[in-house]
Amino acid sequence: MFPGDNNYDIMGVNEENLPVYYSILLETAEGTHCMTDDGKKERGRYTVLLVSDNAQQVRQFHMSADIPILILVCMFVLVFMGGSYVAYTASQVEQMQREVDLYKGQAEAVSNENIVLQADMELLVKELRDAKVQIDTGNFAKESQEKETTLQFIPSGLPMDGTVSVPSEFTNENQFITFQAGYGSRVVASADGTVSYVGEDAEYGYVVHVDHGNGYISIYKDKSEPVVNKGDRVIRGMTLYVMKEEMELLTYQITYDGGLINPMTILEING
Repeated sequence: MFPGDNNYDIMGVNEENLPVYYSILLETAEGTHCMTDDGKKERGRYTVLLVSDNAQQVRQFHMSADIPILILVCMFVLVFMGGSYVAYTASQVEQMQREVDLYKGQAEAVSNENIVLQADMELLVKELRDAKVQIDTGNFAKESQEKETTLQFIPSGLPMDGTVSVPSEFTNENQFITFQAGYGSRVVASADGTVSYVGEDAEYGYVVHVDHGNGYISIYKDKSEPVVNKGDRVIRGMTLYVMKEEMELLTYQITYDGGLINPMTILEING
């Protein structure tokens, strides 16, 4: 300790001559716990001494006994607030991490859905392409069938079945062609159609007309009796006559929209 009592007066010490380094001593002031007039005990005080290294110069100041308690309380509050802030920050970080994980999961789910949608889209495109191919194929088949059906009603086939002679020449004077064949040869329909006329003819014997429903009418003239009647539905190659004589002659004509045309033009184009 220092010479003298604890209430050493340093008011006379020159402050400018104090050294740089001091020792800080905290002591309870002498006589701080004293009785008041009403018999109550007065609260103590603390004296803080600033002593130089050689103990030659001293500074002191007094503080209430409540100040250290206040300092401790403040330190506790600061520590508590710091701990609370750290805990709150950790909680916020954890919450943000959970949200990040949630958003990441949602993003992965959306990505998986996009992959599924892409696969579905590719499958749909393939199905559409296949359907288009089927439609095109169906349309082609339908068109082919319609074309074939249309050709079935054009009198492009030969009106005779079996061995026949070369047809005669079609001229303005003789607007027909003739075929010569023997006994048992068949006169047949040159295309699908309906028998529109069956009658006798003084020059040719019998006449049969087949209406093909598209402007074409084929006409068959022969001596043998026809085996069809008016209104009969015939197809290409169906028998109309059966020749009964040797070297029998068939006279053949075609009209289109009411006018005679050369049958050889049809036979040459299609037959």
